Amino acid sequence: MATTKITGDLEVTGQVKGGSFSDSDVVTAYAATAAGTHTTAGGDATETITVSGLTASDFVHVYVSTAGATPRTINGYAAGSGSITVNMSGDPSTDHVLSYVVFKATS
Repeated sequence: MATTKITGDLEVTGQVKGGSFSDSDVVTAYAATAAGTHTTAGGDATETITVSGLTASDFVHVYVSTAGATPRTINGYAAGSGSITVNMSGDPSTDHVLSYVVFKATS
């Protein structure tokens, strides 16, 4: 049986159930590889942010850095091949600024 080394803090909320993991199930590190801002295009609640080199397996974080005249919130977002799809609470018009950071697994 393999041993597990945890460096840093580990907090578990809820139940921990038995199971097994292989080394390929765990990613040990991420590195920020891209960041930027996107001014909303408006016309729809879905915004698309183009990010060169992005893959669906990358981790992304998106937030509203500047709310427009009719403030909208982010309902969710997902990384895809070359773009981040952001679902807003409604049409954000053309005056919201979204900020994003992309993280890629390094090991």
